[in-house]
Amino acid sequence: PWAKKPGFASVCEAFGGFRFVNGFTDRAPVRPNLSLGDTLAGLHAALGVSLALLKRERGSGSGSTGGCGVGRGADKGGAGRGAARGGAAEIIDVAIYEAIFNMLEGVVPEYDGAGVVRQPSGSTLTGIVPTNTYKCADGKFVVIGGNGDSIFKR
Repeated sequence: PWAKKPGFASVCEAFGGFRFVNGFTDRAPVRPNLSLGDTLAGLHAALGVSLALLKRERGSGSGSTGGCGVGRGADKGGAGRGAARGGAAEIIDVAIYEAIFNMLEGVVPEYDGAGVVRQPSGSTLTGIVPTNTYKCADGKFVVIGGNGDSIFKR
């Protein structure tokens, strides 16, 4: 329904749930100091183009002689349409918020299966300990990622 609206990474990162699970419970959600939404949407578009080209090269299915159209926006990107070599084109739909939502691979099953809404956890990773950023005596920081008992023991 939002295909005609522009997509802004900052808004879509919030709408897709990414910002909610980041930061600290006593503060506003945190934006990373990079444009994660745009980057992820671009990767999804590149994967879509690659798959469409593979389909064309293999000559399988409808649109196998066509080109690729790519679009990006708040919702379904206003996907491009058109054939590079004639024939039907593949349509590659990319929405920034869907690319962000795709990153929540552990959060969705927690909610769907157990009804748990993951909360912000600062610089830790929920359910994985010890994984955190620790301040050293010299004022610098170290990240320890003992993502399981066997890794921690090593």
